[in-house]
Amino acid sequence: MKLERLDNLYHAAREMPAEEREAFLTRECAGDGELARTVLAMLRSEGEAFAWFAEAESSLGLFWEEVAPVQIGQYRVLRVLGRGGMGTVYLAEREGEEFRQTVAVKCMRREGAEVLRRFLVERRILSRLEHPGIARLLDGGRTETGEPYFVMEYVAGEPLAAWVAKGPSLAEKLRLFRLVGEAVEYAHRNLVVHRDLKPSNILVTGDGQPKLLDFGIARLLDETAETGPAPLTPRYAAPEQRSGGAVTTLTDVYGLGALLYELLAGRRPEGGGPPAGVDRDLAQIVCKALEPRPEDRYRSVTELLDDLRAYEMGLPVQAHGLGWMYRVSKYGRRHWIGVGFVAVLLAVSTGLWMQTVRLEREGARARLAAHVVPELFAGVSIHEALERNLPVLRKRWEGQPLVWADILEAGGHACVLAGERERAKALFRESLAIRQRELGPAHAEALETRAHLEAVGR
Repeated sequence: MKLERLDNLYHAAREMPAEEREAFLTRECAGDGELARTVLAMLRSEGEAFAWFAEAESSLGLFWEEVAPVQIGQYRVLRVLGRGGMGTVYLAEREGEEFRQTVAVKCMRREGAEVLRRFLVERRILSRLEHPGIARLLDGGRTETGEPYFVMEYVAGEPLAAWVAKGPSLAEKLRLFRLVGEAVEYAHRNLVVHRDLKPSNILVTGDGQPKLLDFGIARLLDETAETGPAPLTPRYAAPEQRSGGAVTTLTDVYGLGALLYELLAGRRPEGGGPPAGVDRDLAQIVCKALEPRPEDRYRSVTELLDDLRAYEMGLPVQAHGLGWMYRVSKYGRRHWIGVGFVAVLLAVSTGLWMQTVRLEREGARARLAAHVVPELFAGVSIHEALERNLPVLRKRWEGQPLVWADILEAGGHACVLAGERERAKALFRESLAIRQRELGPAHAEALETRAHLEAVGR
């Protein structure tokens, strides 16, 4: 039993970055320092020895391919499709009087009680799942020599990385991601956590349907928790997997976040920042799914997918926060053609209201600004009005900087309502600079303008 534990720890640690190995082994080998030291010594000395072993393993793979069984149960083996940690997957076919069925047969290859347990768990998990986004279980049994096997739907598709290399559009990427997410959502409803979501476990068929594969390290939520180190793919594992914490459906939320990041950015998430060159709302969705603490992520895959659908429809997304300014800007952007003129009127009203509030405090200046602001929006659209009228008003009112700051702020609010976020930020920044210079950074008007600027994102 100790040899099997040594083997499991060695392979788990070997997949991790070197700087994380010692902490992992200290945690997993608590009370058994000798075991931890043995694994560390194996890792330190693998160098040339492992290079030799890898070469030997490659030769062994050729050997396995040469002696692949001719028949597994009722299925005639055609060729090897792939090899994993627990077994080999063969392309096979079953032929009857009036039909021919092509399938994938996974047959256990490695020995050991833990490997056998996981293999049988995978077979049991697949028996629960029937979804267009998951390769289906068709049959199962044992070979003549006693090894268990199961038969799956054969997916004639290409790896996700190859599909991405063809240059799909953003809309196509998001559609495919939603289909993967719906398959994971279905698995969760059936009390299954995949916990190994990564591009190599997804194939894409010719009609664009992704198929989720390899439930080899999946877990049934209604079964007793595991003991000992759980298998994982360190480069894609959630923080709680790497630290030995509880694995829940939120672990798959993280996995989906990592998958979405890679679809958008073309690389794995590293460094904690959002994917570059991505719309802010979409980047916020990715970042929320990838929160290090499970409780800070989306509460379910359903919630993640709902937010993604909201993004695609131009609606506010939960990940961004739901302040009134953000909601109004999303509404204005979504209905720009129909309500553009209304947005201008609302902006003018907002500007006038702001000036009215200040009447008691800045009477003459506020009345003057309220009188001037409508001139700012004399045009067919906000963009056209600003381009045409701002230079004229600047020449007229720059000599009265606080009035000019009021005009700039009214323009900023109009741009927010119209979804012109970058233009709004520029106007708020200029207004803020004037008020800080004229009134001081701590003045109420300067602080108010700073709040408006921060609301649209500096």
